[in-house]
Amino acid sequence: MRQPVAGVIPVVLVVPPIYPCGMPAVGVSILKAELEGRNILCRVVYVNMILAGMMGLAKYDDMCGMAMGDDLAGECAFSKCAYDLDGSVIPDNYCSQDDVARLKEKIGHSSGMGVSPEEWEHTEALCALLIDRATREIVALKPQIIGFSCILQQLNASIALARMIKRDLPETICALGGYNCEGAMGEEIADRGFFDYVFQGEADFTFVNFCTNYLCHGALPAERLIRCAPPEDLNSIPMPDYTDYFEQSRPFTLEQRIIPFESSRGCWWGQKHQCSFCGINSPTNRFRSKSAEKVFAEMESLDRDCPEGVAFFATDAICPTSYFTDLFPKIAARGFHREIFYEVKSNLTFAQLSAMKSAGIAKIQPGVESLSTRLLRLLNKGSNAGDTIRMLRDCRDLGISAFWNILVGIPGDKSEDYAEQARLFPLLQHLIPPILIPITIQRFSPYFEYSEEHGITDVRPVSGYYRAFPDVFDRMRLAMYFSAKFPSESRERPGILDLLIEHTRRWRLRWQKPPYPLLELSRLDDERWLVVDTRDCARESETVIDAPTYAVLEMHLTPRQREPFKEDERLDRLEELGHLVEIDGKLLTIVCGVKHIKTLK
Repeated sequence: MRQPVAGVIPVVLVVPPIYPCGMPAVGVSILKAELEGRNILCRVVYVNMILAGMMGLAKYDDMCGMAMGDDLAGECAFSKCAYDLDGSVIPDNYCSQDDVARLKEKIGHSSGMGVSPEEWEHTEALCALLIDRATREIVALKPQIIGFSCILQQLNASIALARMIKRDLPETICALGGYNCEGAMGEEIADRGFFDYVFQGEADFTFVNFCTNYLCHGALPAERLIRCAPPEDLNSIPMPDYTDYFEQSRPFTLEQRIIPFESSRGCWWGQKHQCSFCGINSPTNRFRSKSAEKVFAEMESLDRDCPEGVAFFATDAICPTSYFTDLFPKIAARGFHREIFYEVKSNLTFAQLSAMKSAGIAKIQPGVESLSTRLLRLLNKGSNAGDTIRMLRDCRDLGISAFWNILVGIPGDKSEDYAEQARLFPLLQHLIPPILIPITIQRFSPYFEYSEEHGITDVRPVSGYYRAFPDVFDRMRLAMYFSAKFPSESRERPGILDLLIEHTRRWRLRWQKPPYPLLELSRLDDERWLVVDTRDCARESETVIDAPTYAVLEMHLTPRQREPFKEDERLDRLEELGHLVEIDGKLLTIVCGVKHIKTLK
């Protein structure tokens, strides 16, 4: 390799806005580790944190919240400085968003663009100042290669930076990579010529080889779009190097820093039965997982290096099933004393949840999406309402915080699907409440790839792409999120959601601060138990039950078919009190504190 020049960083990796300040970017941190493992100096520049410093962390966090919507507020904020124009206007004939816009308004989802013109102009001006300042800081490093991360709403900020940097360092290679470069999106970005190279797919080793070939031999690929072969063995990927993040985030007073770790890629469920709405399984994103030994070693290293108060966040789309027996017992025995987050399937057993809890996994996001079995089948979730509620109850029992969503505006939905959920919601008030989210068509999802099979027509980019990107782009190829027309009673008549929305509002209100609602059982003596009920729907605040009644609750810890023509006063009484609920013709105990005798001995 050429001799390094003093004060020069050959490779700079950029994390543009809009990206949260509370966690490092795992992809560029892996690239840094691999580059420096080959003796190539590299620095990760968190431009997002420069903007947070300019506007104040609280306002930047608000901006990140705005940018979570599919109106692309984050891209719009940098549109003006990326293209030297004011941005486009939504065409007059653009009307396919009307149904979902009404649905968002009904649910209470505020638009990221819903700020005053003065506030928005101030935000755009700050973004322009950021590009100027960040360009000066990056140019001062005299990099030969700059890689921009693009996984969220980071494209326009990357384009603005690349254009400015090229004015001062025209010979510097500017490359873009990340999930927004998958499929037709990456092809469209490459065709527009804002970047010298666009890396499509998992570039862990491809980008590092690219840097090595150029820095050592001056060799460059002939094609602008570089398609990366995904690593087969995730154990070969180095642990991310977060030193630049900790250095640059030191000035910020953050409530909590979240440190990502990666134990798998892709979705094992989606590889077999992809959820209808989910676009996570792009053409290059097959499921692979690291060995338990590799993950454990990385977590041990992170535990030593990270400051106190830092939580671990698994970037996995779904938890590998083998970890319940080979990884989590290892973590439980070691004890990291840190909060750990995982995304999981929504039908985990009590034993699996117990293994997670023992390992310190205190927060999970189960892919619930609905408490209607009919809608779950339409969504191809591979789950049912009864098992999902059982899992949510077990989470509360074990002290695991489960964060979950309810999708509305689903293709083929009926009013009765939401009426059934509205019946259940008041009874479940002692469990962590969900967030209602209108469904959006995502690229790579079955709803997008096989739209006609699902009765979906008039698929077009959501309106944010018309605000954020000029006509030079083919927005149909660029977009990740789409609006469409399809049969959906909740989109056509949003009023059918009124009761569900009201129950959700009350539910979330009860969980704003302690004491949280309870439906919990405790033992009084050998023959009696006490059920405390502080839900809004409680018939009795305290109920004493005997051993035979307790046995009924225990018998229905998992959904159990109701026996026809059999009368049982105890069972009827428990239903009347809302301690048992009927779901799909089966009865389920929703009281917390009933011992899982067959699982815990």
